[in-house]
Amino acid sequence: MGSRLRVLFPSLVLALVAAACASPSGSSPSPSGDAPSPTLAASASPSAAAQTVYPVTLTDDAGRSVTIDQAPRRIVSLAPSNTEITCALGACDDLVGVPQYKVGYPRAVLRAIKDLPIVVSYGPVDREAIVAAEPDLVLAAGNELTSSADINALADLGYPVLALYPESLDEVSDDIQLVGTALDAQAAAAQITAGMADRVAAVEAAVAGMDRPRTFYEVSIFEGTIYTAGADSFLASLVQTAG
Repeated sequence: MGSRLRVLFPSLVLALVAAACASPSGSSPSPSGDAPSPTLAASASPSAAAQTVYPVTLTDDAGRSVTIDQAPRRIVSLAPSNTEITCALGACDDLVGVPQYKVGYPRAVLRAIKDLPIVVSYGPVDREAIVAAEPDLVLAAGNELTSSADINALADLGYPVLALYPESLDEVSDDIQLVGTALDAQAAAAQITAGMADRVAAVEAAVAGMDRPRTFYEVSIFEGTIYTAGADSFLASLVQTAG
């Protein structure tokens, strides 16, 4: 995977998560294009899903076992998609560090994070900035978008680090549920993923029986090279679902 695509990939889950949060199943998106408050999805009844009992040990997308001792109240995000998931789960106010790359966020999320410290730009994470933020949970990007060296260094400092790298629609839902469990926001995660499943089902029903055209999805052009999504990627999953 080219470096340019590696930079862009974490933001690709934003559109689906934002859509699932912006309008509940059966409703229409706002004509203004602005998303509602990022805490909207957290309004589900706590009884709608299990509650997290701490300490809790979770397995992240890198197969790592991560123990979280108590409900996180200071969260550092190292990928735009992780920031979006955190806000969708109603925990925007708990973010204490975010990536520099902010294109694609709903305006409500941009407003919520605009003054937060930048802890990663387009290269290695700023470990000193992360330590200064005093997080009790770090949401990293998997597949070496956040390097293993940085993940291991942060873990060695005692921070619980969850590495997220969804490669399909199902894995996006899994990661929302994973973060929901980490944040004791399982009811909100259930509401979001149910809305996403409804949207996927509606799309699949709409294209059922139709011709499936050969499709090329251009992600970007960088220094004369065209980048697309690989077969086992989130974008490929979207194209497949859309017929």
